[in-house]
Amino acid sequence: MSSIELTSASAGSGKTTRLIGRLGEILLTVSPDSVVAITFTNAAVREIRERIGDAGDLAICTIHSFFASILKEQALNIGISPLFDILDENESAYIFKEITKKTILKNVSASVYRNILADYGMDNLVSIMLKMENRYSLVKRNIGLSFRDFLEIERNAEHELLISIMGDNFIDGVVDVLLNSSCRSEDNSLERERRSLLPYLSELRPLAVRYNRDSTDREIFRQLSDLLKETKKIKSVRNRKSIKGWAGEEEMTAVQNAMLRLNDIIDQVKKLNLGDDSVSETAARYEESVVELFNDIHSEFAKTKQQLEALDYNDIEIMTHDLIFSRPDIAASYRSRYKYILVDEYQDTNSMQRDILLKLSDNFYFVGDAKQSIYRFRNADVSVFIETEKSLLNKKSDELRRNYRSLKNIVGFVNRSFGILFNEMVENRREFD
Repeated sequence: MSSIELTSASAGSGKTTRLIGRLGEILLTVSPDSVVAITFTNAAVREIRERIGDAGDLAICTIHSFFASILKEQALNIGISPLFDILDENESAYIFKEITKKTILKNVSASVYRNILADYGMDNLVSIMLKMENRYSLVKRNIGLSFRDFLEIERNAEHELLISIMGDNFIDGVVDVLLNSSCRSEDNSLERERRSLLPYLSELRPLAVRYNRDSTDREIFRQLSDLLKETKKIKSVRNRKSIKGWAGEEEMTAVQNAMLRLNDIIDQVKKLNLGDDSVSETAARYEESVVELFNDIHSEFAKTKQQLEALDYNDIEIMTHDLIFSRPDIAASYRSRYKYILVDEYQDTNSMQRDILLKLSDNFYFVGDAKQSIYRFRNADVSVFIETEKSLLNKKSDELRRNYRSLKNIVGFVNRSFGILFNEMVENRREFD
C-alpha cells in the first residue's frame, strides 16, 4: 500500500525549500540512487541541483526525462531503439503541422477532406488536428468507431444537455410554481401571462416526470424537447411589478423567477435544436469524418517519428503507461528500486502521469498549489491534485499558507478570485496569508 504525503503550498510560501528539506530527511534513511525528485521544467531541475549541491546518484529530473529513462532501459522489451531522440513541444508541433497540411492537400479530392477543409479553412483545421494529437490518449478511444457509435455518443450528450438545462428542480421549482400559484386579480398582467402558459405546463409536467424516471427514452426526450420549443416565452417578466391580487411579494417573485428560468430553458433548447434527429445524425457523420481525417494524419506522423527514431512527450507518456501496466514484473522491479519519489508542482500532473508514478514506488511526497496550475495545454489536470488533497485531509497533508513574496493586496485578490473556482471542489480550503 502506497504512503503519500502532500504539501499544499501557495506561491512564495517556500515550497521548494520544504521539498529540499523533506528530501534531506529521506536521504538520511535511504541511499540517493533509490530516490527520484521530479519537477516540471529544466530550470527548476537546475535550481534544485544548485541548492542541494553534491547529490551523488540522486535522480533530479523532469517527469518526461524520468519516463524516457525507463523506456531506454526497457527499449528491447518494447521494440524501440534505446538511442531515440526526444522531440520537444515546438519540434513535435512543427512536424505535425507540416504533415497535416501535406496529408490534406494530397487527398483534397476526397469528399471527407474537401468538406471539412471548406468548413474550417486550413489554419483552423491544422489547429484542431494538433489539439487532438496533444490529447491523443483521450482521442484514440474514438478511432475506429462507426457512425452508429458516434450517433449514440451524440444522443447521450443531448440527453445530458437537456438534464443539465432543466436542472435538478425543474418540476418543483418551475412547473409546479407556475401551475399552482394564483393571483386573485384577473387584470394583473403577470397573472395573465401565467395563465397563458397553463396548456403547455399541463402537458409538460407528465412528460418531465416520465423523463426523470427514464432519461434514456428517446421518444420522451423528443416530445419534451419539441414541447419546450413550442412553449411561449414571456417578455418583460421583471417589468410586471404589480402585487395586486397576489398573496404577497414572495409569491409574485417566485412566479417571476420561474418564468425567467423557463424562458432561459426554452432559449437553450431552441438554440441547440435538441430533439431534432437530423442534427444529431449530421453531427455524428461529421465527427466520424473528423476522426477519420485525424487518424490518417496521426498515422503519417507516427511513421515520420519512427523514421527519425524520435519520440514526443505524448509517446513517452503513453508508451511508459502501456509498459508498466502490461508488464507487472517490470513495474515491480522499479517499485523495488525506488524507495521514494518526490514531485514538485504536482498540480501540473495529469491522471496518466499519476497512475504511472503510483506503480513505480511505495512512498511519495507531493508538493504543489492548485491555484498555480498553468499547463492545461500539456494536459495537466488540476483535479489530480485536488483529489489527492481531499483523500489526505486530516492525514499526511499540510499547507504552507504564508506568502513571502507578494504584497497583501495581491494575495487578497487571488484568494477572492480562486475561492470562487475552488471552494466547491475542495472542502475546508483556507485562504493564504
